[in-house]
Amino acid sequence: MPTAAIGVILAASGVGGVAGSMVAGWLPREARKRWLQIQMCAWSAALAFLAISGGQSVLWIAGAMIVLGFTGAIGNVKFGTYLVQNVSDNMIAKVTSIGQVMAIGACALGPALGGAAMQRYGIQGAVFLLFLVALSLVFTSFWTEICGYFLRPAEWLSLAGVAVAACGWEWQARKRAGIRGDGSLARANEREASIVHSGRLPSTEVSGAHTAHALASC
Repeated sequence: MPTAAIGVILAASGVGGVAGSMVAGWLPREARKRWLQIQMCAWSAALAFLAISGGQSVLWIAGAMIVLGFTGAIGNVKFGTYLVQNVSDNMIAKVTSIGQVMAIGACALGPALGGAAMQRYGIQGAVFLLFLVALSLVFTSFWTEICGYFLRPAEWLSLAGVAVAACGWEWQARKRAGIRGDGSLARANEREASIVHSGRLPSTEVSGAHTAHALASC
């Protein structure tokens, strides 16, 4: 790619960032409230068009960089505003420093991962992979917002713990019953009866296994 083309692409990102910073304060309240979802959708759309075009057109790349810079600048302003409004004064420095470390680390890690992806999948494949990452963030942002309307994070964690415990109990019951997931209760009873007649398992253990399997079947 010519040097002039690289300069145009980098300048496009800067132009988008300046424009986003200028209009960040004029956005409607609803747009600011849902800016994370809007930003991820804009990034996904820009990367989708860039992947379809092949990822080698200077104009397409410059247009995508304008969109990324514009929405990213508004997101940075919103993030800084959120920290000032919601983080206490004795924690603002720590939280800001963590955010800066993550941002600088992403800037250092991004070129390495991008270069490896381009070397393995080509330019278009690497752009498509980046589009999939942005698309997954879109679904994640909408899913977390939808879940927040119904349950708090602690309640979702409690439900997840109950689900994991229930799966563990069912697995233990099936293991104690000595059958697989497609086995039947009759085969389990025959197996337990044969074990009892051979004297290898006490009757109390059999009744416990039978009860556990019956609970798992329900």
